[in-house]
Parts: sequence; structure tokens; C-alpha cells
Amino acid sequence: MRFKRNNSLSEILPRPVAFVFSGGTSLGAVQVGMLMGVFEANIVPDLLVGTSVGAINAASVGQGFTKSRLQHLASIWSGLKTSDVFGRTGLKSALSLLSGRGALSSADNFLRLLETHLPNSHSDLVIQTAVVATEFLTGSPVILAKGDLVLNILASSAIPMIFPPVTVGGRQLVDGGVVAHVPLAQAEMLGAQTMVVFDVGYPCKLSKLSQGSPKKRHCISSPSCCTASPTDSFRY
Repeated sequence: MRFKRNNSLSEILPRPVAFVFSGGTSLGAVQVGMLMGVFEANIVPDLLVGTSVGAINAASVGQGFTKSRLQHLASIWSGLKTSDVFGRTGLKSALSLLSGRGALSSADNFLRLLETHLPNSHSDLVIQTAVVATEFLTGSPVILAKGDLVLNILASSAIPMIFPPVTVGGRQLVDGGVVAHVPLAQAEMLGAQTMVVFDVGYPCKLSKLSQGSPKKRHCISSPSCCTASPTDSFRY
């Protein structure tokens, strides 16, 4: 795998630079290719923000945005099987789901996968990483940036009806993609001035800036690249 670095772009982007990862289940594998392209452009993140499967990729990059880390992440995705995440579902789990008393899959296999490849705590990461979940009872987005990294990602990825809700800090949480498929607002709340967006759900075709603070913001979206400026002009 060949990597070439370009030193020009990273020097002109306002900092802090946030990498923002969307949800997208198995399409999270596409984000690895996007990351390789951004690595070649020599854009270095100060902050990582992810939802659902994007939270997993964010935490992996949080261990270091390096060639070897990206190659390792690619190898994980290449060898991943459905059963590694969802286990084996049967009649009992299906009946429990239909009765409204449970979820289709246990999170046990998924938990083991996360524990195998990620550190225990956010403090173990070398790049600040936040993941987004949804509060089950209120539908409000929740930013998780401290404490148990694996538990937080499990909550951010708890797809409703597929996985059971995850309790964090006394709150029941489910997949962040319910309210923040692409957590741009959360990245801005955390101080991002530039957002490199890894959206595997939709192409970037913004007609205007989203509502937010009037401070200067830049957005680079991959693979359809757009730059948002305070004057609402866009380049595609």
C-alpha cells in the first residue's frame, strides 16, 4: 500500500481540525479508504468525533493517525464477519424482539471485538476522541468523551431493536445515528474550526450552511469534496 504526503493543505486549514465520522454499519469500511486519502493530503486531526460505526473508526484513529494504524484498521475490516458483530440469532431472540421485551442480538460478540482492538479508556488515546449516542427516553444526542471507551462506543453503536440499550452514567443510550448520523453539530460544540467529514451515507450537496454560530467554519467532505465558508459559498 503506497502513501504519498502533501504538505500544503494542512498548513492553511484553521485549527482545531476535527475528523467527523458518520454512521453506516458495514459502509464504515469505506471510511478507511477515505482516511488513506486524507493521510496522503497530510491533514492531521486535533479531534475525532464519530457516530455508530464511525465511532469505532474514530477510536481506532485515536490511537494514532499513522500509516501502520490505517493498515491495521484496513486488515480488521477485511477479516470481519457478520457473526463477529451480531453473533448468531435464533428463534428465541426473534420472539423476544417481536414481543417487545428484548433485542434481536446480544452485544456479547460485539463487545469482545471492541475489547480486542481498542484501549479501555478515552485517556489512553493520543488524539482527543468523542462519540455520540442517543438518550433512549428523550431522543437527545449525548456526547461521550471521557471514561470507559469501549462502553461508550457500545452505546454509540447500539442499533435500536438489534442491540439492547446501553446504560452509561445512569442513562439508557442507543445508536447515535438516530439523531446525529453525521455529528457536525457535536464537533462544532467541541470547538472544531475545520471539519473533515467522512460521510458514507450521502454525497455532499449542501445548498446553504446549517444553523449554528457565526464563527468561521470550514468543511471538507469526502468523497464529494465541499468547502463551507462564512459567506455561504461552496466549492465542489
